[in-house]
Amino acid sequence: METIDGLTVKTVAGDPDAYVLSRNSDGESTVFFGKASSPSVYELSGAIVGNLVVDAGNEDLELRLNGLSVSTDKAAPLEVTSCGTFVLSACDGSSNRMSDFRATGEPSFALHMCSDAVITGGGSVLVESTRNGGGYSGGSGSTFKFTDNQGW
Repeated sequence: METIDGLTVKTVAGDPDAYVLSRNSDGESTVFFGKASSPSVYELSGAIVGNLVVDAGNEDLELRLNGLSVSTDKAAPLEVTSCGTFVLSACDGSSNRMSDFRATGEPSFALHMCSDAVITGGGSVLVESTRNGGGYSGGSGSTFKFTDNQGW
């Protein structure tokens, strides 16, 4: 388990070294989940001003949200550029938030995914955006599968 700028990342399964934190010159942070050596699961809690980026190639990856708040006015709070199957799960009983406060430019999405995604869990996730009211964006050929989404 590692705590970075108020964000805790816990490796539940898979590659413990497949993520890195960077701080941009504007003060926002990015947690980059890269190509893992095996399918991986990470549990995230706490808060970050910045975004989460998943570029896992063909490996499957799951992010479990357990009291997570991600806010930014620079990019999508969650961007999945490549992944085998991406799973976004809200842990049972948890409250989570993804906030996109970009005010100008092209329409923005708080969750931008360019790979197949499963969104699940018994917790809640507030997805908000100043442009497009939150929403999801899928790349060409992307599919979303929603399961047991009590708080979505």
